[in-house]
Amino acid sequence: AGNANGSDVQHILMVGNPGVGKSTLLNSLAKQVVFESGASIGSGLTYKLDQHRVHESLILLDTPGLEDELKRRQAAEAITED
Repeated sequence: AGNANGSDVQHILMVGNPGVGKSTLLNSLAKQVVFESGASIGSGLTYKLDQHRVHESLILLDTPGLEDELKRRQAAEAITED
């Protein structure tokens, strides 16, 4: 998708098991805290697809841990809606 200047917008989508640091890595890429992250036992902190535009040409997307079958289906539905 193009932005107001006609340049492309990049999307970075993180997918993986719960509690492995997806949100932490995205915060690092954003150079600011935009996703909830931290120590979590079990299911992780992210519970639904979350996205933030951190620059005119960059959108970061975070998914919940996909180890759980229901969360995996819900995340897939949310990703394909956009």
